[in-house]
Amino acid sequence: MDWEFEMVAGPFNPRLTEGPAWDGSALHFTHIPASRIIRYEPATGQCTVFREGTNHTNGLAFDSEGRLYGCCSGGNR
Repeated sequence: MDWEFEMVAGPFNPRLTEGPAWDGSALHFTHIPASRIIRYEPATGQCTVFREGTNHTNGLAFDSEGRLYGCCSGGNR
């Protein structure tokens, strides 16, 4: 299998992103040092800030009702 990668956001400095979580139409990922969750929409190619001030959230997941949860490394939650 051959893989092709495309940069869709960034580069982030320092390069520390995590997540990712898919909501059915967009990919959410975190930029940990900036305390942001970023949303990438493949249909438009747009990246937007979904949430700021996340206290260094890293891993993300959606529950069955569509709520986004994140592991808050800054607050150990």
